[in-house]
Amino acid sequence: MQNSFRQYVADLEKRWGEARKWGPPEFSSTAKEVKPTAQGPLAVILAPHPDDECITGLWPLRLAREAGWQICVLPMGWGSKKERRAARRKELEKAVSFLGWRVAGELSTDSNHWAEGALLEWLQTRRPAAIFTPHRTDGHPQHIRVREKLSRVLLQMPVDFRCALIETEYWHPMTDPNLLVQGSAAQVGDLVAALSCHVGEVARNPYHLTLPAWMMDTVRRGAELLGGPGAPAPDFCFATLYRLSFWKTHELTKASPAEPFLSTHSDPARDLGVI
Repeated sequence: MQNSFRQYVADLEKRWGEARKWGPPEFSSTAKEVKPTAQGPLAVILAPHPDDECITGLWPLRLAREAGWQICVLPMGWGSKKERRAARRKELEKAVSFLGWRVAGELSTDSNHWAEGALLEWLQTRRPAAIFTPHRTDGHPQHIRVREKLSRVLLQMPVDFRCALIETEYWHPMTDPNLLVQGSAAQVGDLVAALSCHVGEVARNPYHLTLPAWMMDTVRRGAELLGGPGAPAPDFCFATLYRLSFWKTHELTKASPAEPFLSTHSDPARDLGVI
């Protein structure tokens, strides 16, 4: 009996083995695709570690390329190994440059976390239109600390500050996301390439190569989490789940997206216009 799926799996295994030998990109092939403007809205990614910006960065990437948003990454820490911090900063800068974003330069590698006062000052000065942050139970202590710190800082912001607060997942899935954002093969490929720039991390574990598979499984979960048990999956190969809420007058209100599935044919800023 012929089983074509054996060849499908064998091909995946072969390509995974080949890709393990590839290094990070030597130059940005994405510059022409990035369309942020000085007047474009600012979104900030609070990255618990250098690399989280790539793992959860599908929606920010689409906002930059398709809607002209500016994307800034705040590295909220450099990891537990002091001897790796300087290298991790360089890796982060290369990854972010490849994607056409920028890094907030205020956090020195002499420190391993943003003080609440420094984060408050940064947000007060820049007043981003959207903040990407891990959700409250993301399964890693640093991810949880970042979310808790942001909650305390937001309560210290001026009462007229408003933004979209977009929660992400990686170490532990969210139980109540409200938006599944599709990515194209080119977009996901660029996120994998950017993630490969974190060479010291992927050398010990080539998790950049499993990012597409994680996004494929996210389509499976997202279909029923958002569409209901037994619902047909959207015709997406790759996607990432998010929970969109709005922060206004010191209160967080969960959003109601126009439709739970944001395809590559839709405006990535579709549900952000009410900020």
